[in-house]
Amino acid sequence: MKNAKKNFKILVRNKQPAKKENSIRNFCLSSKPEHQLKYGKEILSLSQYIREWSSLLLNPGGLLMRVRADAKNLAFDQTDTVDISNTEQNIGFFYNVVVKNQLNILQNVLISLEQLPVGNYILNRMPKGGLFATVYKESENGAFDLHSKYSNFNLLEVNVPWTPLDLRLVSPSYEIIEDVLLDKRRPKFKKKKRKSK
Repeated sequence: MKNAKKNFKILVRNKQPAKKENSIRNFCLSSKPEHQLKYGKEILSLSQYIREWSSLLLNPGGLLMRVRADAKNLAFDQTDTVDISNTEQNIGFFYNVVVKNQLNILQNVLISLEQLPVGNYILNRMPKGGLFATVYKESENGAFDLHSKYSNFNLLEVNVPWTPLDLRLVSPSYEIIEDVLLDKRRPKFKKKKRKSK
């Protein structure tokens, strides 16, 4: 039963970000800010590689165009065009992860979701949980009414007059920023002239 194949019909909403002129292939776009260009290209994180791989998987026959830009002035530095096999090789080389094996985990999740009754579910996976995820099912009357809990909460009304603010008082912080925060009028600072010796 473990190795039994099962076909699923999954609706995936996907976008087509770009298409080159006179090209049949679709392009997925990905941007990568480079913080230290003088030392060369930075390696993408595993999550960035997985995101790019999944967008290429959902876009069969497509290519990914990764635009590398300088993080300081946003000037384009380089554009890389990669396909899904190139992305898989990079993930295997840099992180020693076989990405196609991750699809088995997705299949196991779908098989376990198929056994649950019809309803709306949320999958929540915490990094501490490893390969395990928590499944939350929407309940019919399980909404917690926060407003009713606090609507009959009695507030004490206290008539304590506020201390009026003295707008004539100029603190050292106002002198540094050369503006009074509580007043729209600019303060008049008298600069002391130094006597030359």
